[in-house]
Amino acid sequence: FLHEVYTEQGGVKEYNKNQRALGALKFAGSILLLQKIGDILYKIEHMEIKAKKILEEEDR
Repeated sequence: FLHEVYTEQGGVKEYNKNQRALGALKFAGSILLLQKIGDILYKIEHMEIKAKKILEEEDR
């Protein structure tokens, strides 16, 4: 592993910088994913219920 870090990834400082960048991307991706799930759940929560609409039409 150390051989790979020093030869292919430019040393420890470069490796650490790459790992921080990768962690930041993962964090941002997870926040975006949670927002999208929240948006979907919000839309589901506020959907019109078709059965309720049919009952209202029958009452008229």
